[in-house]
Amino acid sequence: MSSTTKRGRTAKKSSTKTARKPSRSRTQRTDKASGVTLPGKLEHWPLDKVKPYERNPRTHSDAQVAKIVRSLQEFGWTNPILVDKKGRIVAGHGRLLAARELGMETVPVIQLGHLSEEQRRAYVIADNRLALDAGWDEELLAEELRELKVSDYDLELTGFALDELNVLLELDESGGEGGGQEEPSRNGPVTRPGDLWILGRHRLLCAKPGDDAFGQLLEAAGKSRSACLAVTADADVCDGIIWGWQEATEKEAVLEKSGSTFDVVAAQRGVTRGE
Repeated sequence: MSSTTKRGRTAKKSSTKTARKPSRSRTQRTDKASGVTLPGKLEHWPLDKVKPYERNPRTHSDAQVAKIVRSLQEFGWTNPILVDKKGRIVAGHGRLLAARELGMETVPVIQLGHLSEEQRRAYVIADNRLALDAGWDEELLAEELRELKVSDYDLELTGFALDELNVLLELDESGGEGGGQEEPSRNGPVTRPGDLWILGRHRLLCAKPGDDAFGQLLEAAGKSRSACLAVTADADVCDGIIWGWQEATEKEAVLEKSGSTFDVVAAQRGVTRGE
């Protein structure tokens, strides 16, 4: 009896030792030094399996999708679509639209199964918003563009519009501000009615309360509680706010519809800042 009990206890103890703890997904790892979760393996999914997020606040115009199409044709697919564990897009809505335009059968996907629902919703916004805080060293940018132009490369494949490229190349050829041929100037503000400026996490709109743009911005502001909204029909006031904000923050305001900085837009529109 005693030996049987002992054997039973021994068997129970042995069983406890061999029990395994649940393991993480085979496709996910964590960087030991930082604790950062690393992405899983790259997969190729049929387009129908990838689900757009119905509440994605980022918009994609036909013109922007056309740029993505040209970029994919030129450079190949360099940036996988990120999806959650349910197959919903976390980042890459524009790339999916471009893939449909190209008639692709599959797209490269990385699944971010470690995100909670709150993290997924936040990253849909963060992935787009964080990039807006980056700026340009316009002199170095102009040098790069000039060298590509010498090689007869299609500069529009960089994503810049022709008018933006012309301004940047003129800056380089004139040796920066104040050199070479003077930029044409006119009396009047840089801002025009309907312009929506991005000032960090804030928005500045030049419009009247009855304008369509005003209503659209109010609707967008209602979905985001983190940004301040300012609206004025006075373009000179807009310019003053932007100049003051840029000097105070040492950041650049960006025109929403083109992605161009305030200074580039000013040069495009032939406006120089008065003393």
